[in-house]
Order: sequence, then C-alpha cells, then structure tokens
Amino acid sequence: MTEWQSAVSISCAKAANTPILAYPRVSWDATAADAGPGLLRPAGGLYPASLLEPPDQGSLQLSWQDGAAALVVSRLRAIGRDVSLLNAGRLMTYLRQEPDPWNLDLDAMAEKMARGEFRVYDIDSLTCRDVRIRPGVGTWFLEGPFSPALTAEDEVIALQGVSLGSHGLFSTDGRFFKLQVGAYETVLLPVQ
Repeated sequence: MTEWQSAVSISCAKAANTPILAYPRVSWDATAADAGPGLLRPAGGLYPASLLEPPDQGSLQLSWQDGAAALVVSRLRAIGRDVSLLNAGRLMTYLRQEPDPWNLDLDAMAEKMARGEFRVYDIDSLTCRDVRIRPGVGTWFLEGPFSPALTAEDEVIALQGVSLGSHGLFSTDGRFFKLQVGAYETVLLPVQ
C-alpha cells in the first residue's frame, strides 16, 4: 500500500519481462475492509521494457494501457512459463493500439501463449453488448480505466460495449454494485 504518486522500490530479477502491477484502492477510506486490490484494473509495466528513456536510475513507467500486457505476462509467470523469450515490446505495442486493451480476451491470449501457439491474429475482443441499468442518481464508472464516467440524473444509465461477465460499478460518492452481464440479461447487485 502506498499513496498516490509515491515512489516505490521493487527488486526485479535480471531476467527480462518481469511484470509489475499496481492496483488502485477501491475505498476512499484506507481503513475500510473493501480497500483491497483487484476490483479496479491495474496499471502496469514490464521490466525492462517499461524503463523510462533515458533510464532514470532504473525508474519504471507504469500505465493503464500497459497494465493489460503486464497482467498477461504475470499469468504466464504464475504457471511457471519462461517469459524471458517473449517479445514483450511487440505485445505492448499491439495492445497500446487498442482504445481499451481491457476489452480484449486476455485469458485466451495467455492460454495460447502458454501453449506456444499465440500469433498476433489471436488478439480478439471480448463479446460485448450495450446495457441499461438503474443504479440510482449519481456519477458512475466501471472498473476499467478507459470507461467513461456517466451521470445518472434520472437513475438510468446506458453503458455501451460492456463485455459479458462480471464487473464492478462504482459511484463517486462511494456506492458499489456488482454488475453481471449475460447474453440476454443484466443483473445489478449492491455490495455493502
């Protein structure tokens, strides 16, 4: 846990493609039980590909755009794959071209990379659909860093291109819902 924009020292192995992920806190209150990581998408980078140019005392530049690539590489490392031979710079370049790399099927990419079958043509978008929900009056946003904040003045908001599956819906006043988007229905559940 660190404060916003604070420097953090991390030891990295000399092997290439060490993923670094930084998860934002959910709660406005650092002592709250829901202050743990994982509900919002992480910023990220890879050592040494994300080193600042020119290298500034070994400082890494983490970004929301590179968080998706770092997450894929961290999943590969978690299952024991040697990621030092992965062309991480090329992967990051492809994912940076996407308006929202978190709408890509990162799980399928990691699975194909783990099997040694991944090609750039395997970068596919998740299945998405538009949804209308009634979370209440307020300003709302999804867990992804590229999803816009939407204001619900009449309690209804329309979300465009939401991927199927489970999402977090957050209000700027601290309310939180779990959003389950299916092929034909959407379920909105308040979280206490």
